[in-house]
This record gives sequence, C-alpha cells and structure tokens, in this order.
Amino acid sequence: GMSSWFYTRFIESIQKEFQGRAPEVFAPDFIGCGNSEPWEPKKRGLFLPLDYSRQCEELWRQEIQRPCVVLAQGGLAPVGISLASRQVDNYDGHKAVERLVLCSPPTFDAMASGIPRATVQKNYELWSSKLGRIGYDVLRNKAPIKFFSSLFLFAQSDKIDQTW
Repeated sequence: GMSSWFYTRFIESIQKEFQGRAPEVFAPDFIGCGNSEPWEPKKRGLFLPLDYSRQCEELWRQEIQRPCVVLAQGGLAPVGISLASRQVDNYDGHKAVERLVLCSPPTFDAMASGIPRATVQKNYELWSSKLGRIGYDVLRNKAPIKFFSSLFLFAQSDKIDQTW
C-alpha cells in the first residue's frame, strides 16, 4: 500500500461506482515510492504530514483542479484527513475532496498523539543507513511487494495478475 499502483483495481471500482461522472481519484504515494521521486533523507530531510499535505495541495492546484476522491492508506491517513479538511487562502479541502477513503488507518489515538521525537530520529537514522537505503530500494519495486502480498495478503496467490 505504499504505492498508488497497489490500488489500481480499487480505484477502478470507485470510478465505476460514480457511473459516468467519475471523479479524479488521487492516491498519494508514500514519499519516494511508486511514481514519486526517489527520496534520500540526508539530502531532503524527513516530512511531517502537514509538509506532505502542502505538497499534495499544490499538486491538486496545478493538475487536478476539481473535486476528487482521495484514497490514503495506513500512515498516509493523516495526510488524507488533512487534504479533506484543511482550509487556507489558496486551498479548501471541503471543495477539493469530494470523498475520502481511508484503508487500514492508524487508530485515532495514534494519529492524534503523533510519533515521539525519539522514534522519528530512530527512523531517520535507519532510512539514512546503508541497510535502510537497500530496504528503500527494494520497496520501490513491484516484485518484492508482489512476493509479500502473495504470502500475506491474498488467499489465492495464483489469481494475482499484473493489475492486482
């Protein structure tokens, strides 16, 4: 779920539900995964959900420019919620986001309390390390994700095709 391509079929079903009035479905990629630019924490730093939301708002202003459906998974749920609710001079989440779909979001308490600074530092050190770089490169590719998915997410792995 770190890359929007994981949700291709789900996005297609959302668009079919709207029968002819299919809105744009926007599924943000986890930073550096899927179609997003490669990410190096030592060069670009870490991002907070608000930083991420601001980048997505800019993308909406430049590319989408009409009410859309936002699909956010897991740790990106706070970004989806922010996109749907934030109001600033040049962005109104109530007008930009027609519907919000959250897949396996964290608990409300986890989102409300945030991540402790020590955990953020530990994650930064991990993703900045050689091992973290290797892990990151692995997670950017479909093959390891398909392997994980067939082992743990799908009951019948032989039914997984290219658009799973």
